[in-house]
Amino acid sequence: MEPFPLFPIPLHISEVYVPTSAELAILKSQAWRPNLAGGNQTSQNSHILDLPELRALRAFLQAQIDLYAHDLLCIKRTSAFCITQSWVNINEKDTGHHPHLHQNSLISGVYFIEGDNAPIHFMRPPTHQLFGNIGLEVDRINPLNALDCAFPNQTHKAMLFPSTILHFVKPNPSATPRMSLSFNTFVRGTAGSIQDLTELKL
Repeated sequence: MEPFPLFPIPLHISEVYVPTSAELAILKSQAWRPNLAGGNQTSQNSHILDLPELRALRAFLQAQIDLYAHDLLCIKRTSAFCITQSWVNINEKDTGHHPHLHQNSLISGVYFIEGDNAPIHFMRPPTHQLFGNIGLEVDRINPLNALDCAFPNQTHKAMLFPSTILHFVKPNPSATPRMSLSFNTFVRGTAGSIQDLTELKL
């Protein structure tokens, strides 16, 4: 009998959105600032999806957020998820991105622009460690005991995940830059329940 994946962490991989040449030009023509941990670079504009030229890409990503939150997780539509910040990352050869999570956000996402040799790694949360702080050797790695899980870049697709999940990118081994667009979200409307005394209007 196969084991049951108890309390899985939901990861959504979108369908393809092919950017126009004009959208690609905007995404690639950003002014950059360095990230000291990992060596990659991030766009100085941290609200890039607010640009009117990227309204179609923003609409696509918003549709993915709605699908993830309301269709997959079945969160009531009285809680509306909105994109807060959005920025572009670029990993030149031999640069990575340190383990991190996204604070002040509920759902985060990454849209892959180009580059396919530097997967994103998701780390097992401390609360999901099998035996607390006891480290036991295993004969082989599988989804039930892995400490991290790597997903290859899928060009022009987005990945959505809870913002509390640590993730990182190992140094890019390719001469082709790895470019991605990241975004955060927060909720508007009503959260919680008036009957349970947990109601929060945002």
